[in-house]
Formats: sequence, structure tokens, C-alpha cells
Amino acid sequence: MAVRTFTTIADLNTYIESKCTIAVEKAAKRLQEKLVEIIESEYYDQYDPIYYVPRTYEFLKSAVSKMLDSKTASIGIDREYFNYEYPARYMMFENGGGTARSVSGHWTGEDQAIMASQGYHGSYNIRTEGRFWESFVDYCEANAVSILREELAKVGIKTTR
Repeated sequence: MAVRTFTTIADLNTYIESKCTIAVEKAAKRLQEKLVEIIESEYYDQYDPIYYVPRTYEFLKSAVSKMLDSKTASIGIDREYFNYEYPARYMMFENGGGTARSVSGHWTGEDQAIMASQGYHGSYNIRTEGRFWESFVDYCEANAVSILREELAKVGIKTTR
């Protein structure tokens, strides 16, 4: 890496912040890729659908990472990414479920994220052991800091513990 000279603290600060932004963005992307892997193994691989064949994989594609500002990223499910329309015989929350929404025949991205995180596959009648969100949180707690440190090192910022 080339030696860089700074004439002011502000220049140094701007340079470091730009490198940190790159590192945070790349770390978030790596965590998003891990989320996709976990959804695949703890959701899709645990159930072969009978009714919705072929699978659209829309839920898998809804895993996103997004920069919130120059030093903060969010990794998760984009609940706005997809909505499923069915013949009007389905309602997410039985007996209203504590929600004012009672749209029969409609499955939202929020419905999917909530149900899938609890192991449900499109209905209360199909449940597996996979808890993709719990597994992802556990993975992040164990690995996110080290992944960020690796990405910081790649842009030339070494960290200590």
C-alpha cells in the first residue's frame, strides 16, 4: 500500500471514514450472503412444497444489506420486496391475531418474514425446526466483529482487541 501524506487532521479523518465506509459495506454484504445461506439451509432445505411448485425463491431473494449512513449498515429481510396473492381463502392472523388487518387471500412480505422465522411454511399447518433468524443472529454475534476487522484490514486499517 502506498504511503499517504495528510496536511490536516480533517483530511486524515475524511480518508479514514471513507475506508471505514467501504469496510462496513463489504462486511454487510458478507453477512447478507451468510443470511442467504442460512435461509437456504434452515428454511428451503427443510421442506419440499406440494402446493406452490415450482418455488419462486422470492423469500430467499429478499435478504438484503443496506447502508443506513456512512458507518452503519442493516442486514435483514426486505419485507416490501414481495407480496403473495392467493385465492381469497387465507388470512395470516387467525381471528384477527391482534391486528386490525384482515385481508383474506393476501400474504405480505412481513407475514412471510414472521412466519418463516418461526419455522412455518405458508401456513400454520406446515412447520419445521428451522429458525433462520435465530441462527443468523447467533452467527452475527459470534462473527460480525471479526468480519468487520477483516474488511478494515483489507482497506488498510489494522485494529487491535
